[in-house]
Amino acid sequence: MGLPVDVPLVLSGHQAELWHGGILAKHFASEAFAARSGAATAWLVVDQDEAEDPSLLVPVRDAAGQLRAWRWKWAEGFGRVAAAVQPVQPEEAKLEDGSRWALETVGARLAAVRAALRASAASSWSGQVSFAAAQLLKDAAPVPQFVYESRLASTELFRAVVGALARETAEAIGGYNGSIAGSNDSGMRALDQSLGELPLWSIKSGRRQRVLARDLPNLDPSTLAPRGMLMTALLRLAGCELFVHGLGGGAYDLATERWVQSWTGELARIAQDFGGGGAPAPMVVASADLRLPLATAQVATEQEIGRAVWLAHRARHDPALLNDAAAGRQKAAILEQIAAHKRAGETPAAAFAELHALLERARSQGAGVLGALEANAARLHGQRAEALLAFSRTWSFALQTPESIGAMFEKAKSVFA
Repeated sequence: MGLPVDVPLVLSGHQAELWHGGILAKHFASEAFAARSGAATAWLVVDQDEAEDPSLLVPVRDAAGQLRAWRWKWAEGFGRVAAAVQPVQPEEAKLEDGSRWALETVGARLAAVRAALRASAASSWSGQVSFAAAQLLKDAAPVPQFVYESRLASTELFRAVVGALARETAEAIGGYNGSIAGSNDSGMRALDQSLGELPLWSIKSGRRQRVLARDLPNLDPSTLAPRGMLMTALLRLAGCELFVHGLGGGAYDLATERWVQSWTGELARIAQDFGGGGAPAPMVVASADLRLPLATAQVATEQEIGRAVWLAHRARHDPALLNDAAAGRQKAAILEQIAAHKRAGETPAAAFAELHALLERARSQGAGVLGALEANAARLHGQRAEALLAFSRTWSFALQTPESIGAMFEKAKSVFA
Protein backbone atom coordinates (compact mmCIF):
# COMPACT_ATOMS: atom_id res chain seq x y z
CA MET A 1 0.00 0.00 0.00
CA GLY A 2 3.03 2.29 0.11
CA LEU A 3 3.21 2.25 3.91
CA PRO A 4 6.62 2.46 5.61
CA VAL A 5 7.79 -0.95 6.80
CA ASP A 6 11.17 -0.32 8.44
CA VAL A 7 9.95 1.81 11.39
CA PRO A 8 6.93 1.73 13.71
CA LEU A 9 3.94 3.37 12.06
CA VAL A 10 1.22 5.62 13.49
CA LEU A 11 -1.77 5.46 11.15
CA SER A 12 -4.88 7.59 11.02
CA GLY A 13 -7.24 8.78 8.29
CA HIS A 14 -10.66 9.87 7.14
CA GLN A 15 -12.88 10.22 4.10
CA ALA A 16 -11.69 12.37 1.20
CA GLU A 17 -12.70 15.89 2.22
CA LEU A 18 -11.37 19.12 3.68
CA TRP A 19 -11.85 18.02 7.27
CA HIS A 20 -12.96 20.00 10.29
CA GLY A 21 -10.56 20.67 13.14
CA GLY A 22 -11.51 17.58 15.11
CA ILE A 23 -10.30 15.41 12.23
CA LEU A 24 -7.19 17.51 11.66
CA ALA A 25 -6.33 16.95 15.32
CA LYS A 26 -5.83 13.24 14.57
CA HIS A 27 -3.11 14.12 12.05
CA PHE A 28 -1.47 16.64 14.37
CA ALA A 29 -1.52 14.25 17.33
CA SER A 30 -0.04 11.50 15.14
CA GLU A 31 2.76 13.78 13.94
CA ALA A 32 3.54 15.09 17.41
CA PHE A 33 3.62 11.63 18.99
CA ALA A 34 5.65 10.14 16.13
CA ALA A 35 8.23 12.91 16.37
CA ARG A 36 8.77 12.07 20.04
CA SER A 37 8.78 8.30 19.60
CA GLY A 38 10.75 7.92 16.37
CA ALA A 39 7.79 6.49 14.43
CA ALA A 40 6.55 7.30 10.95
CA THR A 41 3.03 8.47 10.15
CA ALA A 42 0.58 7.96 7.30
CA TRP A 43 -2.91 9.22 6.56
CA LEU A 44 -5.42 6.80 5.10
CA VAL A 45 -7.78 8.29 2.51
CA VAL A 46 -11.00 6.24 2.64
CA ASP A 47 -11.61 6.53 -1.09
CA GLN A 48 -14.09 3.64 -1.31
CA ASP A 49 -16.57 5.65 0.78
CA GLU A 50 -19.42 7.47 -0.90
CA ALA A 51 -19.23 11.23 -1.42
CA GLU A 52 -22.02 13.73 -1.84
CA ASP A 53 -21.82 16.56 -4.36
CA PRO A 54 -18.37 18.13 -3.70
CA SER A 55 -18.93 21.35 -1.80
CA LEU A 56 -17.86 23.43 1.17
CA LEU A 57 -20.07 24.98 3.84
CA VAL A 58 -19.17 28.66 4.31
CA PRO A 59 -20.30 31.18 6.98
CA VAL A 60 -22.00 34.28 5.56
CA ARG A 61 -24.16 37.11 6.82
CA ASP A 62 -27.34 37.76 4.92
CA ALA A 63 -28.72 41.15 3.95
CA ALA A 64 -30.24 41.49 7.44
CA GLY A 65 -26.89 40.72 9.09
CA GLN A 66 -27.89 37.27 10.33
CA LEU A 67 -25.25 34.54 10.40
CA ARG A 68 -26.04 31.81 7.88
CA ALA A 69 -24.35 28.77 6.34
CA TRP A 70 -23.98 28.92 2.56
CA ARG A 71 -22.91 25.91 0.49
CA TRP A 72 -20.31 26.54 -2.21
CA LYS A 73 -20.95 23.74 -4.70
CA TRP A 74 -18.01 22.64 -6.80
CA ALA A 75 -19.86 20.31 -9.13
CA GLU A 76 -23.45 19.49 -10.04
CA GLY A 77 -24.88 16.04 -10.60
CA PHE A 78 -22.12 14.29 -8.70
CA GLY A 79 -24.56 12.18 -6.69
CA ARG A 80 -23.59 9.53 -4.17
CA VAL A 81 -20.54 7.91 -5.75
CA ALA A 82 -17.30 6.49 -4.42
CA ALA A 83 -14.67 9.16 -3.88
CA ALA A 84 -12.31 7.41 -6.29
CA VAL A 85 -14.25 8.88 -9.22
CA GLN A 86 -13.37 11.87 -11.39
CA PRO A 87 -11.96 15.17 -10.08
CA VAL A 88 -13.81 18.47 -10.37
CA GLN A 89 -12.91 21.99 -11.50
CA PRO A 90 -14.67 24.46 -9.18
CA GLU A 91 -15.65 27.92 -10.35
CA GLU A 92 -15.11 31.03 -8.25
CA ALA A 93 -17.27 31.30 -5.12
CA LYS A 94 -19.75 34.14 -5.62
CA LEU A 95 -22.60 35.40 -3.45
CA GLU A 96 -25.50 36.88 -5.36
CA ASP A 97 -28.28 37.46 -2.79
CA GLY A 98 -26.95 40.45 -0.89
CA SER A 99 -25.00 38.25 1.52
CA ARG A 100 -21.38 38.84 2.48
CA TRP A 101 -18.63 36.68 3.94
CA ALA A 102 -19.02 36.45 7.71
CA LEU A 103 -15.27 37.04 8.18
CA GLU A 104 -12.89 39.22 6.19
CA THR A 105 -10.53 36.27 5.78
CA VAL A 106 -13.09 33.94 4.18
CA GLY A 107 -12.80 35.27 0.62
CA ALA A 108 -9.03 34.74 0.54
CA ARG A 109 -9.35 31.25 2.02
CA LEU A 110 -11.93 30.25 -0.60
CA ALA A 111 -9.65 31.52 -3.35
CA ALA A 112 -6.86 29.36 -1.90
CA VAL A 113 -9.16 26.32 -1.81
CA ARG A 114 -10.15 26.82 -5.44
CA ALA A 115 -6.54 27.29 -6.55
CA ALA A 116 -5.42 24.17 -4.69
CA LEU A 117 -8.18 22.04 -6.22
CA ARG A 118 -7.56 23.31 -9.73
CA ALA A 119 -3.78 22.82 -9.41
CA SER A 120 -4.13 19.10 -8.70
CA ALA A 121 -3.22 16.67 -11.43
CA ALA A 122 -4.85 13.75 -9.60
CA SER A 123 -7.00 11.33 -11.57
CA SER A 124 -9.69 11.02 -8.88
CA TRP A 125 -11.70 13.21 -6.55
CA SER A 126 -10.09 11.59 -3.51
CA GLY A 127 -6.61 12.33 -4.83
CA GLN A 128 -7.59 15.86 -5.82
CA VAL A 129 -9.02 16.83 -2.43
CA SER A 130 -6.06 15.20 -0.65
CA PHE A 131 -3.66 17.27 -2.77
CA ALA A 132 -5.68 20.39 -1.95
CA ALA A 133 -5.55 19.59 1.79
CA ALA A 134 -1.76 19.27 1.57
CA GLN A 135 -1.47 22.61 -0.22
CA LEU A 136 -3.62 24.33 2.37
CA LEU A 137 -1.60 22.84 5.25
CA LYS A 138 1.96 23.13 3.97
CA ASP A 139 2.65 26.67 5.19
CA ALA A 140 1.37 26.01 8.70
CA ALA A 141 1.97 22.37 9.67
CA PRO A 142 3.34 19.01 8.41
CA VAL A 143 1.63 17.54 5.37
CA PRO A 144 0.27 13.99 5.68
CA GLN A 145 1.72 11.07 3.76
CA PHE A 146 -1.41 9.93 1.97
CA VAL A 147 -2.21 6.28 1.31
CA TYR A 148 -5.44 5.07 -0.27
CA GLU A 149 -7.80 2.54 1.23
CA SER A 150 -8.75 1.18 -2.22
CA ARG A 151 -5.28 -0.38 -2.45
CA LEU A 152 -6.20 -2.78 0.35
CA ALA A 153 -7.99 -4.89 -2.25
CA SER A 154 -4.65 -5.73 -3.88
CA THR A 155 -3.05 -7.08 -0.69
CA GLU A 156 -2.50 -10.74 0.12
CA LEU A 157 -4.16 -10.19 3.50
CA PHE A 158 -7.39 -8.90 1.98
CA ARG A 159 -7.57 -11.75 -0.52
CA ALA A 160 -7.02 -14.27 2.28
CA VAL A 161 -9.79 -12.74 4.40
CA VAL A 162 -12.26 -12.66 1.49
CA GLY A 163 -11.60 -16.35 0.91
CA ALA A 164 -12.16 -17.11 4.59
CA LEU A 165 -15.40 -15.09 4.60
CA ALA A 166 -16.64 -17.18 1.67
CA ARG A 167 -15.88 -20.43 3.48
CA GLU A 168 -16.86 -19.40 7.03
CA THR A 169 -19.74 -17.08 6.28
CA ALA A 170 -22.07 -17.96 9.15
CA GLU A 171 -19.36 -17.75 11.82
CA ALA A 172 -18.00 -14.46 10.49
CA ILE A 173 -21.42 -12.77 10.25
CA GLY A 174 -22.45 -14.07 13.67
CA GLY A 175 -19.31 -12.71 15.27
CA TYR A 176 -19.65 -9.40 13.44
CA ASN A 177 -23.26 -8.90 14.53
CA GLY A 178 -22.52 -10.05 18.07
CA SER A 179 -19.71 -7.51 18.42
CA ILE A 180 -22.06 -4.72 17.32
CA ALA A 181 -24.78 -5.87 19.70
CA GLY A 182 -22.26 -5.63 22.53
CA SER A 183 -21.38 -2.04 21.61
CA ASN A 184 -24.49 0.08 22.01
CA ASP A 185 -22.72 3.26 20.92
CA SER A 186 -20.90 1.86 17.87
CA GLY A 187 -23.36 3.24 15.34
CA MET A 188 -22.66 0.28 13.07
CA ARG A 189 -25.39 -1.63 11.22
CA ALA A 190 -25.65 -5.37 11.65
CA LEU A 191 -25.30 -7.61 8.57
CA ASP A 192 -28.33 -9.46 7.23
CA GLN A 193 -27.41 -13.00 8.21
CA SER A 194 -30.44 -14.51 6.46
CA LEU A 195 -29.08 -13.25 3.11
CA GLY A 196 -25.45 -14.02 3.85
CA GLU A 197 -24.46 -10.33 3.74
CA LEU A 198 -20.69 -9.88 4.10
CA PRO A 199 -18.73 -6.90 5.46
CA LEU A 200 -17.68 -5.98 1.92
CA TRP A 201 -18.61 -3.52 -0.80
CA SER A 202 -18.62 -4.14 -4.53
CA ILE A 203 -17.82 -0.90 -6.32
CA LYS A 204 -18.85 -0.60 -9.96
CA SER A 205 -18.88 2.64 -11.94
CA GLY A 206 -18.43 4.54 -8.70
CA ARG A 207 -21.50 2.96 -7.05
CA ARG A 208 -21.28 0.85 -3.90
CA GLN A 209 -23.33 -2.32 -3.58
CA ARG A 210 -23.49 -4.75 -0.68
CA VAL A 211 -21.97 -8.19 -1.20
CA LEU A 212 -23.80 -11.44 -0.47
CA ALA A 213 -21.91 -14.68 0.00
CA ARG A 214 -23.78 -16.37 -2.86
CA ASP A 215 -22.68 -13.64 -5.28
CA LEU A 216 -19.02 -13.66 -4.29
CA PRO A 217 -17.84 -16.27 -6.86
CA ASN A 218 -19.22 -14.12 -9.70
CA LEU A 219 -17.68 -10.81 -8.60
CA ASP A 220 -14.44 -9.36 -9.92
CA PRO A 221 -12.09 -9.37 -6.88
CA SER A 222 -10.66 -6.00 -7.98
CA THR A 223 -14.07 -4.38 -7.38
CA LEU A 224 -14.25 -5.47 -3.74
CA ALA A 225 -13.53 -3.21 -0.78
CA PRO A 226 -13.84 -3.76 2.99
CA ARG A 227 -16.47 -1.99 5.03
CA GLY A 228 -15.39 0.16 7.96
CA MET A 229 -14.93 -2.47 10.67
CA LEU A 230 -13.14 -4.89 8.37
CA MET A 231 -10.97 -2.08 7.02
CA THR A 232 -9.66 -1.03 10.41
CA ALA A 233 -9.35 -4.67 11.51
CA LEU A 234 -6.97 -5.37 8.62
CA LEU A 235 -4.99 -2.18 9.12
CA ARG A 236 -4.64 -2.68 12.85
CA LEU A 237 -3.62 -6.32 12.38
CA ALA A 238 -0.92 -5.77 9.77
CA GLY A 239 -0.65 -2.10 8.76
CA CYS A 240 0.51 -0.17 11.80
CA GLU A 241 1.67 -0.19 15.42
CA LEU A 242 -0.84 2.47 16.56
CA PHE A 243 -4.13 3.67 15.05
CA VAL A 244 -5.45 7.13 15.87
CA HIS A 245 -9.23 7.51 15.74
CA GLY A 246 -11.57 10.43 16.20
CA LEU A 247 -14.56 10.38 18.52
CA GLY A 248 -16.78 8.32 16.20
CA GLY A 249 -14.12 5.82 15.18
CA GLY A 250 -13.08 5.35 18.78
CA ALA A 251 -16.60 4.11 19.52
CA TYR A 252 -17.14 1.80 16.56
CA ASP A 253 -13.67 0.27 16.68
CA LEU A 254 -14.35 -1.19 20.12
CA ALA A 255 -16.78 -3.41 18.23
CA THR A 256 -14.01 -4.19 15.73
CA GLU A 257 -11.77 -5.40 18.55
CA ARG A 258 -14.49 -7.67 19.88
CA TRP A 259 -15.12 -9.04 16.40
CA VAL A 260 -11.45 -9.91 15.82
CA GLN A 261 -11.30 -11.53 19.25
CA SER A 262 -14.24 -13.74 18.21
CA TRP A 263 -12.53 -15.03 15.05
CA THR A 264 -12.14 -18.78 14.86
CA GLY A 265 -10.92 -21.25 12.27
CA GLU A 266 -9.39 -19.79 9.13
CA LEU A 267 -9.92 -16.14 10.11
CA ALA A 268 -8.10 -16.73 13.40
CA ARG A 269 -5.17 -18.36 11.57
CA ILE A 270 -4.99 -15.40 9.17
CA ALA A 271 -4.91 -12.97 12.11
CA GLN A 272 -2.07 -15.00 13.65
CA ASP A 273 -0.08 -15.14 10.41
CA PHE A 274 -0.44 -11.50 9.40
CA GLY A 275 -0.95 -9.83 12.76
CA GLY A 276 2.03 -11.09 14.70
CA GLY A 277 -0.04 -12.78 17.37
CA GLY A 278 -3.56 -12.10 16.21
CA ALA A 279 -4.33 -9.00 18.29
CA PRO A 280 -5.00 -5.66 16.59
CA ALA A 281 -2.55 -2.83 17.21
CA PRO A 282 -3.73 -0.50 19.97
CA MET A 283 -5.86 2.51 19.15
CA VAL A 284 -6.22 5.91 20.77
CA VAL A 285 -8.65 8.80 20.27
CA ALA A 286 -7.60 12.33 19.40
CA SER A 287 -9.87 15.29 18.77
CA ALA A 288 -10.07 19.04 19.23
CA ASP A 289 -12.39 22.00 18.79
CA LEU A 290 -11.17 24.45 16.15
CA ARG A 291 -13.75 27.19 15.79
CA LEU A 292 -13.93 30.23 13.55
CA PRO A 293 -14.02 33.63 15.34
CA LEU A 294 -17.71 34.11 14.58
CA ALA A 295 -19.15 34.55 18.06
CA THR A 296 -19.97 38.06 19.23
CA ALA A 297 -21.21 39.44 22.53
CA GLN A 298 -24.73 39.42 21.10
CA VAL A 299 -24.74 35.66 20.47
CA ALA A 300 -25.59 33.49 23.47
CA THR A 301 -23.99 30.10 23.89
CA GLU A 302 -26.02 26.90 23.65
CA GLN A 303 -25.71 26.55 27.42
CA GLU A 304 -27.01 30.08 28.03
CA ILE A 305 -29.95 29.49 25.72
CA GLY A 306 -30.79 26.18 27.37
CA ARG A 307 -30.59 27.76 30.83
CA ALA A 308 -32.94 30.62 29.85
CA VAL A 309 -35.51 28.24 28.33
CA TRP A 310 -35.36 25.96 31.38
CA LEU A 311 -35.69 28.90 33.78
CA ALA A 312 -38.79 30.28 32.03
CA HIS A 313 -40.42 26.86 32.12
CA ARG A 314 -39.41 26.12 35.68
CA ALA A 315 -40.60 29.49 36.96
CA ARG A 316 -44.19 28.60 36.08
CA HIS A 317 -43.98 25.77 38.61
CA ASP A 318 -41.67 27.27 41.26
CA PRO A 319 -42.89 30.45 43.02
CA ALA A 320 -39.44 30.95 44.53
CA LEU A 321 -38.15 31.82 41.04
CA LEU A 322 -40.83 34.51 40.87
CA ASN A 323 -39.40 36.13 44.01
CA ASP A 324 -42.10 34.63 46.25
CA ALA A 325 -40.15 32.62 48.82
CA ALA A 326 -43.16 32.14 51.10
CA ALA A 327 -45.19 30.56 48.30
CA GLY A 328 -42.19 28.39 47.49
CA ARG A 329 -42.17 27.04 51.05
CA GLN A 330 -45.92 26.52 50.90
CA LYS A 331 -45.54 24.52 47.68
CA ALA A 332 -42.95 22.26 49.35
CA ALA A 333 -45.35 21.61 52.26
CA ILE A 334 -48.20 20.74 49.88
CA LEU A 335 -45.96 18.33 47.98
CA GLU A 336 -45.17 16.58 51.25
CA GLN A 337 -48.91 16.32 51.96
CA ILE A 338 -49.46 14.74 48.52
CA ALA A 339 -46.68 12.22 49.18
CA ALA A 340 -48.14 11.38 52.61
CA HIS A 341 -51.61 10.82 51.16
CA LYS A 342 -50.13 8.44 48.55
CA ARG A 343 -48.17 6.50 51.18
CA ALA A 344 -51.37 6.12 53.21
CA GLY A 345 -53.31 4.94 50.19
CA GLU A 346 -55.50 8.06 50.28
CA THR A 347 -56.50 10.28 47.36
CA PRO A 348 -54.41 13.49 47.14
CA ALA A 349 -57.01 15.29 45.00
CA ALA A 350 -57.64 18.10 47.51
CA ALA A 351 -53.93 18.74 47.96
CA PHE A 352 -53.43 18.77 44.18
CA ALA A 353 -56.22 21.35 43.83
CA GLU A 354 -54.58 23.48 46.55
CA LEU A 355 -51.24 23.21 44.71
CA HIS A 356 -52.68 24.34 41.38
CA ALA A 357 -54.46 27.26 43.06
CA LEU A 358 -51.19 28.29 44.74
CA LEU A 359 -49.29 28.19 41.45
CA GLU A 360 -51.96 30.22 39.65
CA ARG A 361 -51.79 32.93 42.36
CA ALA A 362 -47.99 32.97 42.21
CA ARG A 363 -48.03 33.34 38.42
CA SER A 364 -50.57 36.15 38.62
CA GLN A 365 -48.71 38.03 41.35
CA GLY A 366 -45.35 37.42 39.68
CA ALA A 367 -46.57 38.08 36.14
CA GLY A 368 -43.96 40.76 35.56
CA VAL A 369 -41.04 38.51 36.54
CA LEU A 370 -42.49 35.56 34.63
CA GLY A 371 -43.07 37.66 31.53
CA ALA A 372 -39.48 38.92 31.60
CA LEU A 373 -38.13 35.37 31.93
CA GLU A 374 -40.29 34.12 29.07
CA ALA A 375 -39.39 37.09 26.86
CA ASN A 376 -35.70 36.50 27.50
CA ALA A 377 -36.07 32.80 26.73
CA ALA A 378 -37.87 33.57 23.47
CA ARG A 379 -35.22 36.12 22.48
CA LEU A 380 -32.35 33.75 23.15
CA HIS A 381 -34.13 30.80 21.57
CA GLY A 382 -34.44 32.89 18.43
CA GLN A 383 -30.65 33.11 18.39
CA ARG A 384 -30.21 29.36 18.59
CA ALA A 385 -29.65 28.81 14.86
CA GLU A 386 -27.04 31.57 14.81
CA ALA A 387 -25.42 30.29 17.99
CA LEU A 388 -25.05 26.79 16.55
CA LEU A 389 -23.12 28.28 13.64
CA ALA A 390 -21.11 30.77 15.69
CA PHE A 391 -19.85 28.10 18.08
CA SER A 392 -19.68 25.22 15.59
CA ARG A 393 -16.59 22.98 15.60
CA THR A 394 -17.35 21.52 12.18
CA TRP A 395 -16.24 24.33 9.83
CA SER A 396 -13.54 23.10 7.46
CA PHE A 397 -9.95 23.76 8.46
CA ALA A 398 -9.56 25.26 4.98
CA LEU A 399 -11.45 28.34 6.22
CA GLN A 400 -8.91 28.90 9.00
CA THR A 401 -5.89 31.14 8.58
CA PRO A 402 -2.44 29.52 8.46
CA GLU A 403 -1.72 31.19 11.82
CA SER A 404 -4.70 29.49 13.44
CA ILE A 405 -3.75 26.11 11.96
CA GLY A 406 -0.14 26.54 13.05
CA ALA A 407 -1.19 27.43 16.59
CA MET A 408 -3.26 24.26 16.77
CA PHE A 409 -0.28 22.16 15.67
CA GLU A 410 1.95 23.82 18.28
CA LYS A 411 -0.63 22.97 20.93
CA ALA A 412 -0.62 19.34 19.78
CA LYS A 413 3.16 19.26 20.02
CA SER A 414 3.04 20.65 23.55
CA VAL A 415 1.01 17.62 24.66
CA PHE A 416 4.00 15.37 23.90
CA ALA A 417 6.77 17.78 24.92
